[in-house]
Amino acid sequence: MSYIQAIKIAQKQLKIDQDTHVLNVLDVSDQRVSSCTKLSPRQQRVLLKKYRSMLPAKKPFTLPKQVQLIYSLWTQLHQVGAVKTDSKQACDAYCEKRLGGKAIIECPSKWGTIIESLKSWKARVVAENCHE
Repeated sequence: MSYIQAIKIAQKQLKIDQDTHVLNVLDVSDQRVSSCTKLSPRQQRVLLKKYRSMLPAKKPFTLPKQVQLIYSLWTQLHQVGAVKTDSKQACDAYCEKRLGGKAIIECPSKWGTIIESLKSWKARVVAENCHE
């Protein structure tokens, strides 16, 4: 993608009207040109950087609370000796078996069922450990 295309995309995302855009181009070019196509590549980069700095920051992806709970329960199962591997991948593999090969994130309607099965499993292991 060219700088011009990236500038135009950012301009559209920011809803910068043409008059304001021309003022930005004039500012970057020290009042020499009014079109971003006439800017030098360095000036185009400067304008693009300016526009990108104005874009709202993307929020980092966070897992839904229920999925976080599933991973936490998996760790708790590891701590009581019910599972060997305390990893997200191991938990994902367990969940995929119960979800017909689908990833846990794809099946929000099943999160409650998985949570309850992990809680029950942990309760059984804790009860068995207490009776030993």
